[in-house]
Amino acid sequence: MPNEAEPGFILHAREYRENSRLLEVFSLNYGRLTLMARLGKKTVKPQALLQPFCPLRLSFIKGRGDIYQLRGYNRAGAALQLQVPQIFCAAYINELLYYLLKPADPAPALFASYLSTLRALEGKIETEAESALRSFELQLLSHLGFGLDLQAIAALDPAALYSFSLSAGFMRQDHEAASELTLYPGALLRRLALAAEAGTVKERELLLCLKQLNRSALQQILGRRQLKSRQLYLDYLNIHGR
Repeated sequence: MPNEAEPGFILHAREYRENSRLLEVFSLNYGRLTLMARLGKKTVKPQALLQPFCPLRLSFIKGRGDIYQLRGYNRAGAALQLQVPQIFCAAYINELLYYLLKPADPAPALFASYLSTLRALEGKIETEAESALRSFELQLLSHLGFGLDLQAIAALDPAALYSFSLSAGFMRQDHEAASELTLYPGALLRRLALAAEAGTVKERELLLCLKQLNRSALQQILGRRQLKSRQLYLDYLNIHGR
């Protein structure tokens, strides 16, 4: 039984055998899937549509193992117009989904967050894009089973300093003994928890704090894997003196 008109985005594509391509897809109802697309030599349509950041309607059937066979596809809207440096941020969330999501693990709420984040990046309003990125990271961590416990954070001592790890959570630290750790003021973490609970993390100081926490958590999950998009963004900042 084929799956018809499934909303989805291409995360990554690579050539596979002759006249075929393997597509890593993030879909609304099926999560991350690997689709095999057979491309005719004279076909122009795949080159135009089977690219990241273009909303699609996909039809596919189960193939061998974990690979599905792409049967058809159509544009589901205009391709997002992402410019530098926003496109590096969009590539970053694609890499996170590609590396961290299990195959065929439905994540409709995360799909909605993904789409809204791409729209915010397309809008190029820095604070909105930053807020959307941090919200997406929180949504992804929650889906992976590593969501921040906002109630526990809100109960931290505002006068203390804390380190953070996925395994131990927030640990109270002595300033001098923890010089090699990233430390977070309890008062700042409490403010962050309240803002996150209300869905209004837009203050620059809170966004920076959340960025550091999310990056720490995601890197612990990624292990030694380094994201190419992050390095491209850092190279861009270095070249332009930012």
